[in-house]
Amino acid sequence: MSRAQLTSTEKRARRRRLITLKGEVMVGKYYPTIDCKLCDISENGARLQFDHPTILPTHFRLRIVKSKEIKSARTIWRADRSVGVIFGTAAGSDQPLTDNP
Repeated sequence: MSRAQLTSTEKRARRRRLITLKGEVMVGKYYPTIDCKLCDISENGARLQFDHPTILPTHFRLRIVKSKEIKSARTIWRADRSVGVIFGTAAGSDQPLTDNP
């Protein structure tokens, strides 16, 4: 589907599916993980939900607990306790995981 075909209410290139999975944001090896819930996911990104407003760095790693999969992620939007992220090369997967948030 081309961007031109997307409606004004749905701007994603890939359709997301609703899910409820436990996730962990990994900021750096000397920082504790931050628990989150994945509310929807696509091949290219996800919406994360936190129990309280959370400050995240722009780039981080996201671990999906059930599958043990780790994805490079980049924050693209924030709203209250929700954060939208994109995965992979577009997320800056070549960015090293640093010890600074």
